Amino acid sequence: MALALQVVSSHLLGAVDIEKALSVQEVLVKLLLTHAASEADALERPNCPRLFLLDGCSLKLPLGPLSGRLRANSPGSKFLALLPPERSGESEMMLLFHWGIDGGAFGSAAGIRQADEDIAR
Repeated sequence: MALALQVVSSHLLGAVDIEKALSVQEVLVKLLLTHAASEADALERPNCPRLFLLDGCSLKLPLGPLSGRLRANSPGSKFLALLPPERSGESEMMLLFHWGIDGGAFGSAAGIRQADEDIAR
């Protein structure tokens, strides 16, 4: 069974850009849940394992502890952190892996928007 996808971003346009980029793949559209603007929004669906896409560009919370709380609420969830370039160093990634975040991507919503435009061409 495929996990549902949920973007967690406090920036509305960033969340929309990420969702739009994911929507290029039809299979992902069917898995995409409404984005969560805060930790409280993400916690509204207990026991619903998801692939959380954590927008480290907009969230002001430490992503490691946030992933721990989301995992406790929805066991079996996976996590991908989207990080700004200034936080994409090896030490940051090691810390995120230590917290159980499954992977990281570097860039920003603007970078995702540009990639989406490139795909559309």
